[in-house]
Amino acid sequence: QFVIALLLVALMAALDYALSLRQVALPVYYLLPIVFMAWATDWRLAAIIGAVAALVNFAIDWQLAGLLVNPAVVQVVSLVFFAMMLFFVRVGSTLRFMAQFYANSRQWRSQLPPSRLGQHMLVVPASQAGAPVPDADGVPGPDYIPIVVEPGRAFGTGSHPTTRLCVGLLETYLQPGSRVFDLGSGTGILSLVAARLGAASVLGADIDPEAIRAARANASLNDLSGQLEFRLGSFEDVLVANAPTPNLQSPFDLTIANILTDILLASLKLGLSHTITSQGVLILSGIKTEEAERIHAGLAAEHLEVVEQREAEGWVALAARWKKRV
Repeated sequence: QFVIALLLVALMAALDYALSLRQVALPVYYLLPIVFMAWATDWRLAAIIGAVAALVNFAIDWQLAGLLVNPAVVQVVSLVFFAMMLFFVRVGSTLRFMAQFYANSRQWRSQLPPSRLGQHMLVVPASQAGAPVPDADGVPGPDYIPIVVEPGRAFGTGSHPTTRLCVGLLETYLQPGSRVFDLGSGTGILSLVAARLGAASVLGADIDPEAIRAARANASLNDLSGQLEFRLGSFEDVLVANAPTPNLQSPFDLTIANILTDILLASLKLGLSHTITSQGVLILSGIKTEEAERIHAGLAAEHLEVVEQREAEGWVALAARWKKRV
């Protein structure tokens, strides 16, 4: 591409020289090799081509200055033009990169294979929804529960260790007909799992508007919009400040929060433990192994006890219940 761009500069220089002899001195001819280089490679090589073109144009204008009506104005215009080209080269290269990234990401999403999640779930990309899915032996298996998602984020496809840990605990502790609260719902993967496991209703909350949009879209893809509700906001926004009173008068049977340790501890102090019934289960994750003791202490301060803890790849997830009164 670099050699082609140099040849284009030479052709444009010949055109520039011929037109300058006729007192038509414009640097726009050099736009072609510069834009070509920006799109074909990157902005750095395009900037080099731009510098070469600027030097060639300057040399031609200098040599033919006597033929030009106002050579000083011509040089200023050329200088401004090539300075602007440097900016547009950077923008054009960025647009090319974004276009390639978008095309590659779409191809990646379309080729992403279905993946097992927990003991019963199978995450199926939306592009493959409805297609027969083989089991480990290559034969379509009827024992999985499909969850259709639009891939995009690691947390949205169930690939992160904390998501897998949470799914395992959901499979153990969620009872059919339960009311579930999913704090930090992200793109809704855990809410979808809860609904597929038999939850009567799931309320998800997240502070990211894009995550809420994606979660609602994923609920629609799975025909679960009637069971799943997603609200924008933090824990106190959704269940304390702006939520209807029935959510506080009728605690959930299971609350799951897959977020950061500091946010988990803050939420416990704000009353996260009181979102579950006396027999309810609180599942927490997003906890680094070295931070687990802080969570244990925070739960104990709220009169909750850990009934199970699981670990994977340096992450911890745990299930807790209210302490039994003696």
